[in-house]
Amino acid sequence: MKKYFFCWVLSFAAGQANAQTTGGIMPTINFSKGLKKTNALNLYVYDIFAGGKNIDFNNKELYSELAFIQMLNTHYGITLAYAHQINNAGQKNKISENRFFQEFFREDKIGKNFYKNRLRVEERFFNFKADNSNAYQTRIRYLFYYKHSGKKGFFNTYNDLFYVPNAIKVFAENWLYAGYAINLSKNTSLEFGALWQNFALAAGRGNQFLFQPTLNKKF
Repeated sequence: MKKYFFCWVLSFAAGQANAQTTGGIMPTINFSKGLKKTNALNLYVYDIFAGGKNIDFNNKELYSELAFIQMLNTHYGITLAYAHQINNAGQKNKISENRFFQEFFREDKIGKNFYKNRLRVEERFFNFKADNSNAYQTRIRYLFYYKHSGKKGFFNTYNDLFYVPNAIKVFAENWLYAGYAINLSKNTSLEFGALWQNFALAAGRGNQFLFQPTLNKKF
Protein backbone atom coordinates (compact mmCIF):
# COMPACT_ATOMS: atom_id res chain seq x y z
CA MET A 1 0.00 0.00 0.00
CA LYS A 2 2.98 2.31 0.58
CA LYS A 3 3.88 2.33 -3.11
CA TYR A 4 0.32 3.32 -4.02
CA PHE A 5 0.41 6.23 -1.59
CA PHE A 6 3.75 7.28 -3.07
CA CYS A 7 2.14 7.57 -6.53
CA TRP A 8 -0.48 9.91 -5.08
CA VAL A 9 2.16 12.07 -3.42
CA LEU A 10 4.22 12.14 -6.63
CA SER A 11 1.28 13.34 -8.74
CA PHE A 12 0.41 16.00 -6.17
CA ALA A 13 3.99 17.26 -5.93
CA ALA A 14 4.27 17.43 -9.72
CA GLY A 15 1.06 19.44 -9.93
CA GLN A 16 2.37 22.01 -7.44
CA ALA A 17 5.76 22.41 -9.13
CA ASN A 18 4.70 25.40 -11.26
CA ALA A 19 3.41 28.79 -10.10
CA GLN A 20 0.67 28.65 -12.77
CA THR A 21 -0.99 25.66 -11.13
CA THR A 22 -4.78 25.65 -10.67
CA GLY A 23 -7.09 23.06 -9.17
CA GLY A 24 -10.63 21.74 -9.44
CA ILE A 25 -12.88 18.71 -9.59
CA MET A 26 -13.59 16.27 -12.43
CA PRO A 27 -16.68 14.05 -11.84
CA THR A 28 -16.63 11.11 -14.26
CA ILE A 29 -18.70 8.10 -15.34
CA ASN A 30 -17.19 5.08 -17.10
CA PHE A 31 -19.75 2.60 -18.44
CA SER A 32 -18.96 -0.51 -20.51
CA LYS A 33 -21.05 -3.20 -22.18
CA GLY A 34 -19.64 -6.45 -23.52
CA LEU A 35 -21.14 -7.38 -26.89
CA LYS A 36 -19.32 -10.64 -27.46
CA LYS A 37 -16.24 -12.26 -25.92
CA THR A 38 -13.90 -10.21 -28.08
CA ASN A 39 -15.58 -6.78 -28.33
CA ALA A 40 -17.36 -4.16 -26.24
CA LEU A 41 -18.82 -0.64 -26.17
CA ASN A 42 -17.56 1.96 -23.71
CA LEU A 43 -19.09 5.31 -22.68
CA TYR A 44 -16.78 7.75 -20.89
CA VAL A 45 -18.08 11.16 -19.72
CA TYR A 46 -16.52 13.85 -17.53
CA ASP A 47 -17.12 17.45 -16.51
CA ILE A 48 -14.21 19.64 -15.34
CA PHE A 49 -14.80 22.54 -12.95
CA ALA A 50 -11.53 24.39 -12.41
CA GLY A 51 -10.26 27.63 -10.93
CA GLY A 52 -8.54 26.68 -7.69
CA LYS A 53 -10.11 28.25 -4.59
CA ASN A 54 -12.59 30.20 -6.74
CA ILE A 55 -14.10 27.47 -8.91
CA ASP A 56 -16.44 28.89 -11.56
CA PHE A 57 -19.19 26.29 -12.06
CA ASN A 58 -20.48 28.24 -15.08
CA ASN A 59 -17.13 27.89 -16.88
CA LYS A 60 -16.51 24.20 -17.42
CA GLU A 61 -15.21 21.60 -19.83
CA LEU A 62 -17.67 18.92 -20.99
CA TYR A 63 -16.40 15.70 -22.59
CA SER A 64 -18.21 12.58 -23.81
CA GLU A 65 -16.74 9.60 -25.65
CA LEU A 66 -18.30 6.50 -27.21
CA ALA A 67 -15.85 3.76 -28.19
CA PHE A 68 -16.03 0.37 -29.89
CA ILE A 69 -13.28 -1.99 -28.69
CA GLN A 70 -12.23 -5.09 -30.62
CA MET A 71 -9.69 -7.61 -29.33
CA LEU A 72 -7.64 -9.18 -32.12
CA ASN A 73 -6.19 -11.89 -29.86
CA THR A 74 -5.42 -12.35 -26.15
CA HIS A 75 -3.01 -9.38 -26.09
CA TYR A 76 -3.68 -6.98 -28.96
CA GLY A 77 -6.73 -4.90 -29.78
CA ILE A 78 -8.04 -1.82 -31.61
CA THR A 79 -10.51 0.92 -30.72
CA LEU A 80 -12.65 3.14 -32.96
CA ALA A 81 -14.33 6.06 -31.22
CA TYR A 82 -16.07 9.43 -31.44
CA ALA A 83 -15.74 12.16 -28.81
CA HIS A 84 -17.38 15.55 -28.36
CA GLN A 85 -15.83 18.23 -26.17
CA ILE A 86 -16.87 21.77 -25.26
CA ASN A 87 -14.27 24.08 -23.73
CA ASN A 88 -15.34 27.24 -21.89
CA ALA A 89 -18.90 25.89 -21.73
CA GLY A 90 -21.34 28.58 -20.63
CA GLN A 91 -19.12 31.37 -22.01
CA LYS A 92 -19.30 33.43 -25.20
CA ASN A 93 -15.87 32.16 -26.31
CA LYS A 94 -16.74 28.48 -26.00
CA ILE A 95 -15.02 26.05 -28.37
CA SER A 96 -16.84 23.00 -29.69
CA GLU A 97 -14.71 20.02 -30.78
CA ASN A 98 -15.66 16.86 -32.68
CA ARG A 99 -13.02 14.18 -32.43
CA PHE A 100 -12.55 10.83 -34.15
CA PHE A 101 -9.77 8.53 -33.05
CA GLN A 102 -8.25 5.11 -33.49
CA GLU A 103 -6.31 3.17 -30.87
CA PHE A 104 -3.89 0.29 -31.04
CA PHE A 105 -3.11 -1.37 -27.72
CA ARG A 106 -1.50 -4.32 -25.98
CA GLU A 107 -2.73 -5.80 -22.69
CA ASP A 108 -0.91 -8.14 -20.30
CA LYS A 109 -2.01 -9.72 -17.04
CA ILE A 110 0.32 -11.28 -14.49
CA GLY A 111 -1.47 -12.50 -11.37
CA LYS A 112 -3.38 -9.55 -9.90
CA ASN A 113 -1.45 -7.06 -12.04
CA PHE A 114 -2.75 -5.68 -15.34
CA TYR A 115 -0.68 -3.64 -17.82
CA LYS A 116 -1.73 -1.75 -20.94
CA ASN A 117 0.22 0.16 -23.59
CA ARG A 118 -1.88 2.30 -25.94
CA LEU A 119 -1.19 4.41 -29.03
CA ARG A 120 -3.99 6.77 -30.11
CA VAL A 121 -4.32 8.89 -33.26
CA GLU A 122 -6.92 11.67 -33.07
CA GLU A 123 -8.50 13.75 -35.84
CA ARG A 124 -9.87 16.92 -34.19
CA PHE A 125 -12.35 19.38 -35.76
CA PHE A 126 -12.87 22.68 -33.88
CA ASN A 127 -15.61 25.27 -34.15
CA PHE A 128 -14.68 28.57 -32.46
CA LYS A 129 -18.06 30.07 -31.54
CA ALA A 130 -16.68 33.56 -30.85
CA ASP A 131 -15.64 34.30 -34.44
CA ASN A 132 -17.41 31.39 -36.21
CA SER A 133 -14.10 30.06 -37.57
CA ASN A 134 -13.00 26.43 -37.82
CA ALA A 135 -9.74 24.56 -37.40
CA TYR A 136 -8.40 21.00 -37.75
CA GLN A 137 -5.64 19.31 -35.82
CA THR A 138 -4.12 15.82 -35.64
CA ARG A 139 -2.86 14.62 -32.29
CA ILE A 140 -0.98 11.50 -31.18
CA ARG A 141 -1.19 10.10 -27.65
CA TYR A 142 0.73 7.35 -25.87
CA LEU A 143 -0.57 5.89 -22.60
CA PHE A 144 0.84 3.41 -20.09
CA TYR A 145 -1.73 2.00 -17.66
CA TYR A 146 -1.27 -0.21 -14.58
CA LYS A 147 -3.90 -1.83 -12.35
CA HIS A 148 -3.57 -3.97 -9.22
CA SER A 149 -6.71 -5.81 -8.10
CA GLY A 150 -7.55 -6.63 -4.48
CA LYS A 151 -10.44 -8.24 -2.62
CA LYS A 152 -12.32 -5.00 -1.92
CA GLY A 153 -11.24 -2.90 -4.89
CA PHE A 154 -8.35 -1.96 -7.13
CA PHE A 155 -5.57 0.58 -7.47
CA ASN A 156 -4.79 2.01 -10.91
CA THR A 157 -2.49 4.60 -12.38
CA TYR A 158 -1.61 5.89 -15.85
CA ASN A 159 0.59 8.36 -17.70
CA ASP A 160 -0.86 9.84 -20.92
CA LEU A 161 1.46 11.81 -23.24
CA PHE A 162 0.04 14.14 -25.94
CA TYR A 163 1.94 15.10 -29.11
CA VAL A 164 0.82 17.50 -31.87
CA PRO A 165 2.84 17.04 -35.12
CA ASN A 166 3.92 20.22 -36.94
CA ALA A 167 3.03 22.42 -33.96
CA ILE A 168 5.32 25.03 -32.41
CA LYS A 169 5.22 23.03 -29.17
CA VAL A 170 5.07 19.37 -30.23
CA PHE A 171 4.79 18.07 -26.65
CA ALA A 172 1.30 19.39 -25.91
CA GLU A 173 0.18 17.75 -22.67
CA ASN A 174 1.05 15.20 -19.98
CA TRP A 175 -1.59 13.61 -17.73
CA LEU A 176 -0.56 11.66 -14.63
CA TYR A 177 -3.25 9.86 -12.61
CA ALA A 178 -3.46 7.64 -9.53
CA GLY A 179 -6.64 6.38 -7.89
CA TYR A 180 -8.28 3.65 -5.82
CA ALA A 181 -11.69 2.10 -6.56
CA ILE A 182 -13.97 0.49 -3.97
CA ASN A 183 -16.09 -2.40 -5.23
CA LEU A 184 -19.79 -1.75 -4.57
CA SER A 185 -20.87 -4.93 -6.36
CA LYS A 186 -19.48 -7.43 -8.86
CA ASN A 187 -19.81 -4.98 -11.76
CA THR A 188 -19.86 -1.57 -10.03
CA SER A 189 -17.14 0.43 -8.29
CA LEU A 190 -16.66 3.95 -6.95
CA GLU A 191 -13.22 5.40 -7.62
CA PHE A 192 -11.39 8.36 -6.06
CA GLY A 193 -8.30 9.67 -7.81
CA ALA A 194 -5.90 12.56 -8.31
CA LEU A 195 -5.14 13.81 -11.84
CA TRP A 196 -2.29 16.16 -12.71
CA GLN A 197 -2.39 17.84 -16.14
CA ASN A 198 0.62 19.68 -17.57
CA PHE A 199 -0.03 21.58 -20.82
CA ALA A 200 1.59 24.00 -23.25
CA LEU A 201 0.66 27.69 -23.07
CA ALA A 202 1.45 30.57 -25.41
CA ALA A 203 4.29 31.39 -23.01
CA GLY A 204 5.65 28.52 -20.92
CA ARG A 205 3.54 25.70 -19.51
CA GLY A 206 0.66 25.41 -17.08
CA ASN A 207 -0.48 22.83 -14.53
CA GLN A 208 -3.88 21.74 -13.30
CA PHE A 209 -4.50 19.45 -10.34
CA LEU A 210 -7.92 17.75 -10.22
CA PHE A 211 -9.80 15.55 -7.78
CA GLN A 212 -11.52 12.90 -9.92
CA PRO A 213 -14.37 10.81 -8.48
CA THR A 214 -15.52 8.13 -10.96
CA LEU A 215 -18.44 5.72 -11.13
CA ASN A 216 -17.40 2.54 -12.99
CA LYS A 217 -20.14 0.24 -14.23
CA LYS A 218 -20.17 -2.91 -16.39
CA PHE A 219 -23.47 -4.01 -17.95
